[in-house]
Amino acid sequence: MVDLRKAIPAVLSISGLLLFCFLPYSVSTTEVSVYQFQEDDQPSDSYLTWLGDLESAFDGVQNLTICCWLRFFSVWEVSRFIQLTDEATQKHSIQIDVDVRRIRVSIGGLRRYHKLRSKLRALTWHHLCVTYASKSTFTYVDGLVQDLHKGELRMPIRGTKLKIGAGDAESNFHGQLTQVNMWNRELSGEEIERLADCASHLQGNIIPWNSDWDTHGRVVQFRESLQFFCKTTIEPKYYLFPHMGLYEGFTLCEGLGGRLPTPENKIILKATYEAVTALAEVYSIDCQGYWVGATDEETEGTWIRLKDNKPVTPYWRPSEPDGGDVQNCARCGMKDDLDIEDIPCDWKQCVLCVVPVLPVWTMLGACQIHDRNRLFAPVQNEPGELMFEGYSYYTIERRNNTWYWIEKEENHHNRTIATLVKGSSIRKSWPIGRHSWLFEKSVCDEEPGEVRTLLLSPCKEKHFTCDDATCIPLFQRCDLKPDCRDGSDEKSCRLVQFPLTYRSDIPPAALGSESPLQVALHITIESADIDTASMMMHVNYNLTMTWSDQRLEFLNLNEDRTLNRVKQEMVEQVWVPVVDFTNTKGNHYTVADHEATMMVNMHSIPTLGDDSHAEEVEVYPGTQNSVSIRRKYSKTFQCQFDLSRYPFDRQGCQMEMTMLSASSRLLQFDEDATAAVFSGNRHLIEYTVGDVSLYFHNDRDFAVFFIEVELVRRAGFILMNVYIPSMCLLVISYLTLYFKPAIFQVRMLGTLTTLLVMATLFTQASNQLPKSSYFKMVDVWLLSSILIIFTIIVVHAIIDRLQDTPKPEIPKNPLSAIIVKPDMSQVKTPMRKPVAPTSPTCSIKSNTPSKSKGSRVPSRLSNSSEDELKQKSVMSSPSHSMHDAQELVTSFSRLGMVEKEGCSASTSANDSNRKRYNNKIKDNFSTGSPAGVHSTEDNKNTVGRTYREKTKMRKKNSFVAMERAEFDDDDDNDFDTSKLRRRIEWRFWKWSCKDVDKCRTMIVMSRIVILFIVGVFNIVYWSIALGPK
Repeated sequence: MVDLRKAIPAVLSISGLLLFCFLPYSVSTTEVSVYQFQEDDQPSDSYLTWLGDLESAFDGVQNLTICCWLRFFSVWEVSRFIQLTDEATQKHSIQIDVDVRRIRVSIGGLRRYHKLRSKLRALTWHHLCVTYASKSTFTYVDGLVQDLHKGELRMPIRGTKLKIGAGDAESNFHGQLTQVNMWNRELSGEEIERLADCASHLQGNIIPWNSDWDTHGRVVQFRESLQFFCKTTIEPKYYLFPHMGLYEGFTLCEGLGGRLPTPENKIILKATYEAVTALAEVYSIDCQGYWVGATDEETEGTWIRLKDNKPVTPYWRPSEPDGGDVQNCARCGMKDDLDIEDIPCDWKQCVLCVVPVLPVWTMLGACQIHDRNRLFAPVQNEPGELMFEGYSYYTIERRNNTWYWIEKEENHHNRTIATLVKGSSIRKSWPIGRHSWLFEKSVCDEEPGEVRTLLLSPCKEKHFTCDDATCIPLFQRCDLKPDCRDGSDEKSCRLVQFPLTYRSDIPPAALGSESPLQVALHITIESADIDTASMMMHVNYNLTMTWSDQRLEFLNLNEDRTLNRVKQEMVEQVWVPVVDFTNTKGNHYTVADHEATMMVNMHSIPTLGDDSHAEEVEVYPGTQNSVSIRRKYSKTFQCQFDLSRYPFDRQGCQMEMTMLSASSRLLQFDEDATAAVFSGNRHLIEYTVGDVSLYFHNDRDFAVFFIEVELVRRAGFILMNVYIPSMCLLVISYLTLYFKPAIFQVRMLGTLTTLLVMATLFTQASNQLPKSSYFKMVDVWLLSSILIIFTIIVVHAIIDRLQDTPKPEIPKNPLSAIIVKPDMSQVKTPMRKPVAPTSPTCSIKSNTPSKSKGSRVPSRLSNSSEDELKQKSVMSSPSHSMHDAQELVTSFSRLGMVEKEGCSASTSANDSNRKRYNNKIKDNFSTGSPAGVHSTEDNKNTVGRTYREKTKMRKKNSFVAMERAEFDDDDDNDFDTSKLRRRIEWRFWKWSCKDVDKCRTMIVMSRIVILFIVGVFNIVYWSIALGPK
């Protein structure tokens, strides 16, 4: 087997030479002894023993600190490097074993595994410390605290034999050890940090390293300075390869976890030059120059670093670069002038790979259980060649231009496990990256002869290895954009791992318990359309169902859940709950088709996957990470509206959903995680969307879930189109009570018209709503308005019915109803001197003529009275005629046909007219010339003037004063008989009622009662309509 310490002495010496000048001068140059165990890579009981008195050294020790420097080549199943044993009882009071990810510490019978924050690297010096004090055990690696465990010692710390490097032949250490010291106290963190930084070489007060030691078995000793151990932890590693192209060399170096040098000053250029010179001499490589990791191919004159595409200025030779667009690459020559020149990119030069930190290479895809069987370290022991030494019994090396994976066995017998398939690797057939291997041994339950893909990766944790062995952050894996140069990060994006016994038709158990599995729903309503007449609600909504499936495992999840999308072919294999939309128009339920999106929600910390995958895998258990499926639906739900308060109502339309996949004994809706929101425009045409409420019924045979959408009606449209017009019609109908009582037809037609319009509004409003057996608020309003208008019509009819006497036939000449012409030819005796009336002079009132048929005059003007008047009108005696005329005037006065003037002060014009009238009557009768008979025209004018003068007098207590008409006073000589006729007719109508007070009370009371009814109705109605719903 290869002696690793002898295989890379040149690399280590060169590294020490290059960085020696950069270390602080304060570091001690004292040399210490270094011991190497199991030199021939075969487990053996080779160890060191301390020659001092152990019994006295450990007498009464209660606290303890152990520190050392170690560097391992391989890790066995038990790699023990310190053991203190009581040979009399064969009990071990101190045992420390090292592994890649943990350290097992046993002090005084207290055994604990201490996990490490990062893996230990082979061929790398690490500083390790273990302290015990106050019932606490701490572990330190390279000066940093790794783990802590508490516990009391079960046995005293004592022994008679201290072994360094092995416990026995089955548990031993393969590597190098130095500076093993022990103290009977707990060193502080600062002291341990100084030891790890080589700033101190404190010796132990129980077991000092600079004391005498005795070797047993295959142990090799050599000397190194203290600074050597610190240098190897921070210094870069160098690998030199023979001539190859720039991009081939760049890919190889990047695959090794390194980079091509880009010297920007003379110091760095000299250091790389010396490294190339030393390695070329060791490996006998003829190098005329080596590549510089920079190019200006993209933009002429702008040189960028290949590693990160950042601008760089190499340490050019004078007058360089001068190649223009022909020479776009650069090399460092091996001449004494130490400078850089530009050359064509198709030349071949040596490749110097600078590896800042020696990476840990990992083999994935071979179903290895232990980390030590998967880890490798690159070693260059031949010119232009690499081999990968495993941390345990494996190695990968090239023989006859073919790569082999070899297992090391006892007696130096090697067994080939697999062979790299030719043509499957990139560039120069390097095994790094993801390649196909032909297995000669059964692995992963596969028979020999099978081809399997393996990955040899230098990437750190939380990184993904591309096919060409380059590394990207693991969260960039399957993020829908290529991040690897070869695009391999977007291939084979598998999120779900199914067990062999998985069935998609059986619901999962609820997290390993017997309780029902909880399924959470999240509904986002984007829009809604309400049809009140058909009681339907059409909804566009997104439904997301979330549940946990403990049978599944998820791989490489991302914190951004949108990147954890499951492919459609995987969706068809996953169990998905089925929810029925119960109250929809038709039979509808959830489906997981191509319109559905399934995503995995990351909630837990991952664990490392097994070695069965040829890629970095983080495994998330299904118990802690849920699955969500989202789909958009457009459905019409049936609603049950209560329209009794329409249009001032609040409605609630329910969306009922029922779990169909299994009964409520197995599946239920999660009441805590389920939610529903309305994200669309809340102001619809008829409604305003209010709160969204949730109701659960998990106690039924199948779990049921209700979403109730609150709908607040927008009554503005109904107010403008029904209420305001109907109120206006109601006011118009009420105003007909103020029309003149004489115009019955106008009052009745106006009220009937409003009634017809109101009925039309009622019909239109009813047609817009669903048919219901109960009254709605709008129905109450319209029906009440119709009833009020109907009441007004009845009032009009009653008022008109109170006119129970037919109106007399009004003559064409109004004066004939008052002054009768006597027949003076039959007068034989002188007429008596008329006596001036003692009562106030009466004047005739004019009324609007009425031609309505069937009018009746008052009962006081009976048929017999009318006959008597006719008889008096034909009397031949002048005295009788005068007397009868006065009597007729008196009768008309009683009937309201004339107006008494004694109630108010007379004007001078009225007095003058009255005197002139009386004198004229006297003259006519005294002279025997009856003016009333022989001068009819004069009498008519005289009486007409008197009448017009009297009509100007308005009595304040007149019941129909406001209905009187005004006459023109400018023309006293022209008398309008038609106006007089209308006034006479009006007076007949006015007193056609049996009782003036009764008629007046009827009209006034009707106005008050109707107004009171309307007011009370509005108060009650609007208090109910606008009150609490």
